[in-house]
Amino acid sequence: MNIVCYPHYAAGGLICNILNQPPPSGSHISSTVKSLEHFLFIGDNNDIYDDFDNEEFEEKRIQAEKIYPKNKPWLGTHCHPIGIDLSNFQFSISITTNSFESKLYRWLRAYNLFFKPQWEHYTGFERIDLMRETAKSYLKPFYSIDVPKLIQIEFCDIVNLTPKFKVMCRSLTDNPDFNKVNTWLANNSFLKSYTDLPEYYSFLQADYELSTQTHYTYE
Repeated sequence: MNIVCYPHYAAGGLICNILNQPPPSGSHISSTVKSLEHFLFIGDNNDIYDDFDNEEFEEKRIQAEKIYPKNKPWLGTHCHPIGIDLSNFQFSISITTNSFESKLYRWLRAYNLFFKPQWEHYTGFERIDLMRETAKSYLKPFYSIDVPKLIQIEFCDIVNLTPKFKVMCRSLTDNPDFNKVNTWLANNSFLKSYTDLPEYYSFLQADYELSTQTHYTYE
């Protein structure tokens, strides 16, 4: 049994779907929580889920171990690996968001796929303030940890289909289907054209306020 640890909206479902050959579902698009991609899901929070109940996670892991063979499939969780005994898994991946680019991509997905449809009734500065303050949660990284055999890949490596990402996938499964990433990107086109979007400016403003500890002044 293998595990992918990832924060919400960081393509963990997509990675599970690529590594599970043949693909068990299309839930990297539908984001259902009753799939392999979320089988080890026990909860989440607004930024990084590293304060979860270890006993609850272990109960979920034992349940999964009874259902699936030890060497497969890839199961996903929003829990940070710092609180997980990874020796119980054959392979472990953590999708990190240490870089500014990775944090931005995660915010763009969260905003467009979750927050934007819910905020239609907010306008003007009320909406701007809400976007900026919410974006601050996405500036907290799903951080790297020094753990033997834990494979750590930046979210931006997935979005940009870098050689590092491709090498990782090829080392873990035969003939990974990278066309799935292209399909995923087509459904997330805002990740490639965002510099004129208000959510991008809100993210920059959030970063400014956190880094300077001052309020952003609108001209």
